[in-house]
Amino acid sequence: MIELKEPLLTFEFYEKFSALENIQEKWIKMEKLKQLIHSLPQSHFEVCKILFHHLYNVTLHANQNKMKLENLAMIFGPNVLINPNTERNVVFDTPAQFQITSLLISEQEYLFENVEKNYHPDFAKVIYEFIGDEKEDLTIHPEEILEILDKSNPDWWKAKLPNGQEGLIPSSYVELISNYAPKQNDKLMKTKTISTQEEMKKHKIKSELDSLVKTLDSERKYRFRLAAKNFELKSMLDDLKTKLQNQMEIRDKIDNFILLKLQNQNLDLNSILENNPNESNESKEKSKEKSKENKKSKEKSKEKSKEKENKNENLN
Repeated sequence: MIELKEPLLTFEFYEKFSALENIQEKWIKMEKLKQLIHSLPQSHFEVCKILFHHLYNVTLHANQNKMKLENLAMIFGPNVLINPNTERNVVFDTPAQFQITSLLISEQEYLFENVEKNYHPDFAKVIYEFIGDEKEDLTIHPEEILEILDKSNPDWWKAKLPNGQEGLIPSSYVELISNYAPKQNDKLMKTKTISTQEEMKKHKIKSELDSLVKTLDSERKYRFRLAAKNFELKSMLDDLKTKLQNQMEIRDKIDNFILLKLQNQNLDLNSILENNPNESNESKEKSKEKSKENKKSKEKSKEKSKEKENKNENLN
């Protein structure tokens, strides 16, 4: 497989294609996108024309092949529009890749076949004042010029003021204007409002990320302390187990030593008795003789005492 040196939407035009994501007006975005497409090298333009025409036909059969426009844009976006700066995280490019690829597929007739389409929004002039009561309502005043965003409901249209505020208005309170071009100061006001809103969004996202980081940091610290405590308790338990095991081993050794000593003493006594049987017999005989002598001495003492008594009687 041969790898292309450059993507279809070349590195040279990467920043310009990515910048289209920030343009709010679709008609301006489509005109600039068409200019960029036709500025590509001829070979790149022809391949893009064939590829995106084919992908458009694929979306027409999405019920069968399950490949909707969103799926195709997600798959092909990172392959046709690639950031030349390899150090940058590709995740940050996904919105631009997705949006530009979606337009290249869905609007391929206008971009490649020169089929004319009107992307200019509808504008309307306010005739009657309307004070919105509901949250989704838009308060309007006479002579204001509104951009109409959605007319699907014939009674209530979604509109936008030059300062960027959006909401619902009664369609009977305004009248459409044909061939209206916004004034330069309206565009500047809108650009400033959009940039302010973007800064607010960025600040909000940054604050949320900071709080999330703090929460994660405290959670991480708590888990670390808990893990350290668990480790300390486990090490203490292991030490106690080791000490208990050592004590049991020492006790077993003492018991074995005592048993061995007792066995050795018994063996010594038995060996003495077995080795000197005559000495034991002699001691027995001596003891018998001593007992006999004691008996004789006792009998003699008795006889003497009797003789004394007899003598005394005779004298009397």
